[in-house]
Amino acid sequence: MKQKIISLHGSYFGKNYGDILLVNLFAKWIRSSCPNTVINMPLGGRSTAPDLDYDTTGIMNLLRSKALIFCGGGYFGEKPKHYQRWAMRNFIRHGIIGLLAVLFHIPFAIIGVEFGPISSCWFRKFCIWLAKHASVVVVRNEESLNFLCYNGISNAVLSADAVLTLSDLIKPNNNHIEVPNIVIHMDIITVSYLDSTLLLIKSITDAAKETFSDFNLLIISDGTERWFDQPSFVPVLTYLSQNKINYKIYPYETCQKLIDIINSSQYIITTKLHVGITSLALNKSVFSFWMQKKTPRMHKMAENVQFCVEFHSINENIKDTLKSFFCTPCYKLNPELKEKAKRNRYELEKFLQSFSTIQ
Repeated sequence: MKQKIISLHGSYFGKNYGDILLVNLFAKWIRSSCPNTVINMPLGGRSTAPDLDYDTTGIMNLLRSKALIFCGGGYFGEKPKHYQRWAMRNFIRHGIIGLLAVLFHIPFAIIGVEFGPISSCWFRKFCIWLAKHASVVVVRNEESLNFLCYNGISNAVLSADAVLTLSDLIKPNNNHIEVPNIVIHMDIITVSYLDSTLLLIKSITDAAKETFSDFNLLIISDGTERWFDQPSFVPVLTYLSQNKINYKIYPYETCQKLIDIINSSQYIITTKLHVGITSLALNKSVFSFWMQKKTPRMHKMAENVQFCVEFHSINENIKDTLKSFFCTPCYKLNPELKEKAKRNRYELEKFLQSFSTIQ
């Protein structure tokens, strides 16, 4: 029997943990719902992301697809600067795929994606046009829902980030460990601010010394950018060595290996979104030093705003907040929030099962 092709599209253009995790999570859901289908990632490639879970790639396979799914990500939005550049980039990477689906009458769903803000007028109009043509639109926060409602899309469905369902696939390791693992995860942008980075690391280690008799510091990366090799990070490593802090650096390898490190730890300190979301999903205590507004949106939903601070606001008082963080009982994900995140899978399966040709 001829297999049916389902195209799955997201931000799979680099070896970036959060983006690949989302795409592979949706791939698992598609395979579970439609086990005899071929998953096509129109612009995917293992040369840039070796652990991508797909069967085929290519635009021609997109045009042969029975359906297209845009999966979770923030690509219908923008970064804090260079709005027009990001608009063009996102149109080329994502908008053209949607445009082809509309032109060739391929049913498509937008599930778990973030919309807005979009300062670029032409790209904002395009994203709204695309949402109007989708069979279903599921957004991962209220800000996205409000953005769509303001722009005339009244039937969007509210969910939460799909990664919050991760404990359905991976059992959280909540074993008591006498010597806790403290994960530090930053990125190439934040470490360029040497003064803030050094103050943050000093505050983390000082607070940990005052709280624990001993601890392990695990420095992790979530992509190919080896931020811990940057010249601006050398003073931090020097400080850790001089103060005899037990630390180890873990370069990024695969999604699963990064998840394993997080799951073996008790405290996660991060400057990015999906390392934090993974940690929350696995009931880890998370402190987020954010640079993008989508991050505090997530921590607000997760009821973790007390440990969500803008990176540029770091000052001498942050040590007291970190000490409070280390003394706070282990985080537990609200079951209601996890159920909201499961709405992504529910809407995906409902969309796929609405086509008798792929049941």
